Parts: sequence; C-alpha cells; structure tokens
Amino acid sequence: MRNFLLVDFVTKMNNAKRWYYKAVVIENSNINREILKLFLQIGIIRGYTIEDPRFIEVWLKRRNGRCVFRKIRVVSIPSKPVYVDLVKLGKLKDKSNTSFFIVSTSIGLLYDFQCIYNNISGKVILKIDL
Repeated sequence: MRNFLLVDFVTKMNNAKRWYYKAVVIENSNINREILKLFLQIGIIRGYTIEDPRFIEVWLKRRNGRCVFRKIRVVSIPSKPVYVDLVKLGKLKDKSNTSFFIVSTSIGLLYDFQCIYNNISGKVILKIDL
C-alpha cells in the first residue's frame, strides 16, 4: 500500500506541473506528509493543508509561470529496492548536479546532502530533477 500511495503522489505532482495546476489533492499518509515536509523545507512547494483526514491539498511553487521542479521519479520499488552507501550516493550526486534524492534512513527521510553530512546511508526513494 505504501508504494501505491507514493507512486500516486508522484504522478499527481508531475501531472499538476505538466498541466499548470496551482494545487493538487493527494491522499493523506505518513510517507506523503514526510515528503511534503522535505519539499516545503527545500522550497519545491508553496505549502499544504490537511482539511480532510483523508486528503492533503498541495500548492505548487512557480517561478516565471514554470514549476520549480522538472520531474519527480520513484527510484525504489518493492521488487527492486535501491540501497546506497555514501560512496554510491556521492557518485549519484556527481552525475546529476541539478537533481537531488530523498533517502529513507534509520532516522527518517533525508535529502542526499543531509545523508552525506550525517554519514548515513539508506534506500533511495525519490529523485527530483530541478
């Protein structure tokens, strides 16, 4: 169920970007709330509200009429989890300067640069292209 909610969240965000929506409604779950907190910290979204216990309304941030992110991709799926250590994470970061990764670690969800700074490895959940 967790992966379905994650894929649904990513699809709705990418479609909202593509069709120039100002806001999108996603299902309320722990993983979606944690990712939204990270997106709010980095400045990918303008904000979000939980009006109904089942749904979250997310406002996308735009600059000059364009969305801040180019694409969000799910990296790990249940049949093929992608675990990275610090060396692999550094190599992934070197390959793509304009994107960052969300990593599931033992202390929660972190950005790739937070993992490198805290010396923690984990499972890559999402890739966000800026």
